[in-house]
Amino acid sequence: MLSESYYERIFSVIGKDNLKNLSPSQEASLMKGFEKLFKQNDGDLGEITPDEIIEVWLKHH
Repeated sequence: MLSESYYERIFSVIGKDNLKNLSPSQEASLMKGFEKLFKQNDGDLGEITPDEIIEVWLKHH
């Protein structure tokens, strides 16, 4: 499960409005992508760049 601060980071990069319109399957796929990114960085939010968040967004939405 991702932390609230991680979700806030995602919202600040992608925008809540963009996330509102996802289908349930798109949302699940996107969250798996973000969880994988989080694990790749050993859970260190400071190591995750906005570009990496956007890359996951573009792959999974």
